Amino acid sequence: WALLHDPVILPGLLPGCQFLEVTSTDQFHGTIALRIGQVIETFEGDLGLEQLAPPQGFSFHAEGQNTDGGLRCWGRISLQAEGPDSTTLVYEAEFDVDGRPAQVSSRMHRTVAQSFARRSLEALQKQVDIRTRVYTTTTERQPAPVIDAGLSTAAVEQLVMRRRLMAVVVMVLSLLWVLARLDRRRARL
Repeated sequence: WALLHDPVILPGLLPGCQFLEVTSTDQFHGTIALRIGQVIETFEGDLGLEQLAPPQGFSFHAEGQNTDGGLRCWGRISLQAEGPDSTTLVYEAEFDVDGRPAQVSSRMHRTVAQSFARRSLEALQKQVDIRTRVYTTTTERQPAPVIDAGLSTAAVEQLVMRRRLMAVVVMVLSLLWVLARLDRRRARL
């Protein structure tokens, strides 16, 4: 519940969010960039959280405009406790677009919306993992595993020699290619 209302965390939960500021209690103003088909559309607008019922859920509405059109989205987010260490998030959302963004197929709009929801939920899960210490990184350096392939010293030396020879051959071929290109260029002049 706290993560979904934290003005510092919230921009990280909204993919493409470039800017988000608190305008009043549960009201935000910001800018978000969405890829719709081959075009990245940047919308500026407002996000409002309504019908707050901590910690069960809330409704939201968002509206954004740019020079080419607009985007409106509304829905509900519910949190359901599944035990002492588990909560399920359920969301319902609908959206409407107008202007140039509306010229893209409804299938593309659904794909964009599903991608946005998936990336938002992944970001939320990462924030939850960080706070519950599930998300950790290793700070100790582990030694590289030693692989014994059963090769003798002579076989290893032969393999090293072959690799060196291949490197020399590649360098010579590259040099010959560069010289041939220079000769062609001189011939044109």
